[in-house]
Formats: sequence, C-alpha cells, structure tokens
Amino acid sequence: MPNQPRTEHDVFYEALKPGGDCLPESDLETLLGEFAPEDLVRHIENCPHCRTELNMLRSFHSNEIPAGDTAAVRAIAERLHANSAEIFGRTVAPPWWKRLFTTPWFTKAWLGPAAWTAAALLVVAGAAIQWRHTGAPSLNPVTDAGREVLRSSTIAVLAPAGDLREAPLEVRWESAPAATRYQVRLLEVDHTELWKAEVSDTHTAIPPEVRARIVPAKTLLCEVSAFDSAGRKVAQSEAVRFRFSQNVYPH
Repeated sequence: MPNQPRTEHDVFYEALKPGGDCLPESDLETLLGEFAPEDLVRHIENCPHCRTELNMLRSFHSNEIPAGDTAAVRAIAERLHANSAEIFGRTVAPPWWKRLFTTPWFTKAWLGPAAWTAAALLVVAGAAIQWRHTGAPSLNPVTDAGREVLRSSTIAVLAPAGDLREAPLEVRWESAPAATRYQVRLLEVDHTELWKAEVSDTHTAIPPEVRARIVPAKTLLCEVSAFDSAGRKVAQSEAVRFRFSQNVYPH
C-alpha cells in the first residue's frame, strides 16, 4: 500500500504524543509551586507533550479561559445548562424551613441546649401574650390625683349635651356601680373650672348664678366623676360639649 501523505494533524500528533519518559500528573503538579525540582524543569523544557500538559494544568488551576476559547466554553456551558435536567435528573428542592434546619451554620449556632431553652421561653412568652390579648379585658387601674380609676367604668352624661335652646337647668348622668357620691364640673374649653358640685344622686341643679354665666354661642364642657365609700374614683365620664344657642329653634 503506497504511503499516504502526512497531514498537519499527524505532524502535531507526532510532536505532542507522550514519550516513555513523560511525567505523570502528580509530578506535573509539583511544577506549579515556586520551588520545582531541577530535573523536572529540564524535562519540561525538552518535552513538548509534558509542556502542553503543564500549560493545561496551569489553566485549570487558575480558572482562566484563553481569549480564543471563550465563545466555545460559553456555548458548551449553555448546552449543559439547558440539558441539566436530563443529565442530572429532576430533583425537587426541599422546603425553605427544612433547608434552614439542615444548614451547618444554623445547626451549630442554634441547635445547642441553651438555644433550645431560649426558644422554649419565647414560645411560652408568646402564648402568654396571645392569651392576654384574646382573654377578657382586664380592669387596669390608673392614677388620677392619688386615686384609682377603672378604665372599663365610664359614665354617660345625659344632659346637657350639644346645642341647646336655652341655658341648662340641671346636669343628669347614668349611675355607676359601687358609687356613693358624684362630682360634677362645668369647664371652659381650656378646662378652666366654671363650677363644681358633689352629690349622691345622679342629677343636680345648676345654680342661677352659674346659669347666668352660660351665655349664647359659648361652648362649655361637662364631666362627672364617681367615687365609692372609701373615696376611690370608680368611674369617669368624658368631657361632653354643650352650647347655649338661641338660633337652634325658630321662635
């Protein structure tokens, strides 16, 4: 059979094929360090195959892609990504809470005995807060001039309230449980006291001299406080606005 002409591929193969004394990969890796054995360095200088293998090994360790290979590497990476489900099989990611509990830093930092104790205390505290919010409202006392007031106990002022045709003759309000006496006050809008009285009933007349000070178009406030036999404030009304307005009703 006549000799075939040697191609460029054959020339490169002959030049780069390994010889009998070529270095194993473990010896090539020693040449990556700063202090390489002299005999290995001399071999690399005279062996094209080992020199090529060393250059490829350096590229691998440096994670650098030659400029001429960038497009090819990108195309291969895109094909692998597109077919990753077929290559590696489809896997369902675990829930986020399961991934959290299997994360090494979480296990190390949070799953110790002290952490479990702290977590248990937080759960108990949260349950107690929830019970307080969903349970019956508590009657929390607040201090007013040295006396306790129950927030849930309020008094509704029945009269006077709103716009009035004439100056009011009396103040009327609802009774409060456990109350033995009531304090009635008429105030200016800036809470300056105009008149005050204490009675045991749920209404009281306004003195004529006070009625004379209730002039038309002037807004005033009325409030009532309830006290028990020990002198403790047990209920309080809101400051109810009223105004003597002669133009409310036509004559």
